[in-house]
Amino acid sequence: MKRIFSLLLVVSMLFSLSVMGFSADSEEIVRDVNGVTFVFEPGTSEEIQERLIDIYFNGDNPEPKTRGLTCTLFGHNITTTQHIGYSHYKYADAPHCEAHVYSVELCSRCDYSHSTLIRTYRVSCH
Repeated sequence: MKRIFSLLLVVSMLFSLSVMGFSADSEEIVRDVNGVTFVFEPGTSEEIQERLIDIYFNGDNPEPKTRGLTCTLFGHNITTTQHIGYSHYKYADAPHCEAHVYSVELCSRCDYSHSTLIRTYRVSCH
């Protein structure tokens, strides 16, 4: 019984160390564009970042131009991601900046997108 308990303890310790090591490597991606700072989830590709920035400035694309036969027959292949956009020095009094948290649905096969504003709040800028 002691061996089983010891083995389970060792396995759980190894698992917890591997999880901590994985989370330490995952850092947010930060980009500044036209006075707005964007924060993306770890592992967000460059193409997805560009699409999210475009959606932030130009709005959704509910009627995609490059809708292919696959999307027409089987529907969109939707991936959902979240990002934050910080507008700097938007207010005269503190806190000066405003954060917008978005949930965005993107199709990986065409340029369909749909964003939902989850939350807006004021934050201090640096």
